[in-house]
Amino acid sequence: MRIFLAILLVLALVPLAVVLLDFRDGSLRSMYNRDVRAALIGDAAAPLLAPLVTEADLAPLPAPLRTYLRRAGVVGKPRVWSFHAVFSADMRGGPDEPWMRARADQYEFFHPMERLYFMKASRGGVPFDVLHRFAGDQARMTVRVAGLVPVQELAGRQMTQSETVTLFNDMCLLAPATLPNAPIVWEQLDDHSLRGTFEHAGHRVSAVLTFDASGDLADFRSEDRYKAEGDSMRRLPWTTPVSDYRDFGGARLAARGEARGTEGPRSWAYGRFVLERIAYNVQGSQPMAVLPAGGLP
Repeated sequence: MRIFLAILLVLALVPLAVVLLDFRDGSLRSMYNRDVRAALIGDAAAPLLAPLVTEADLAPLPAPLRTYLRRAGVVGKPRVWSFHAVFSADMRGGPDEPWMRARADQYEFFHPMERLYFMKASRGGVPFDVLHRFAGDQARMTVRVAGLVPVQELAGRQMTQSETVTLFNDMCLLAPATLPNAPIVWEQLDDHSLRGTFEHAGHRVSAVLTFDASGDLADFRSEDRYKAEGDSMRRLPWTTPVSDYRDFGGARLAARGEARGTEGPRSWAYGRFVLERIAYNVQGSQPMAVLPAGGLP
């Protein structure tokens, strides 16, 4: 009986131990919070009253992009120099693997550019933490069990190029007010598509944006991103089809999207995302503890 009670006590304490480990100084959650606090202090130098986006700002852009930006509600709104977004998600490592439940918290800054992304996933009760950090001209991705036990660590030129594509994607999908006057060269391909070439951190990446009949952005496709495979990376086409446009505090954005990889004739989703909330120009705020500690229910 005593052994049985001891086992029950240990099992009851495991979730608490995981939660406590999640808040240790060396955990990925703690690293993320420190980076965000530092970025928010630096972001305080951004103008308190950003100039408004005007029709004159849209004039040099291709027609499909002008339509999209108007539908997104950027005209007459402040330019965006930062945002904080929260997502629910499902993730998997391959087309035949089971889905993992996940939640993600993201801060992004544009003056200077910095992307900070923290995700918690859980499979079979085992918690996984993922931290993406793109600051200056270096990007890094770290995956750990319970935020402490290393599983994967990726950095270097290929990782930075991949995160540059992701940054461009974020601007198009989550912060369209950043697109006017951004370092992007646009080429209209037809009435419903255009190519954008974006330069940042010593990398030049491009993507084809496709718009639906109403003028909403429907897909973003790039050939310049790499897929992580263990400790190495392989260049593969990457697409992010989106749908379900909704109002997020005056910004009309796609609430649902996928991240898809393509290998030969096969295209498969490895991530499904639902945007829960987003706030712009977050300078002066504090990191929000929006993700649960430990594993996901």
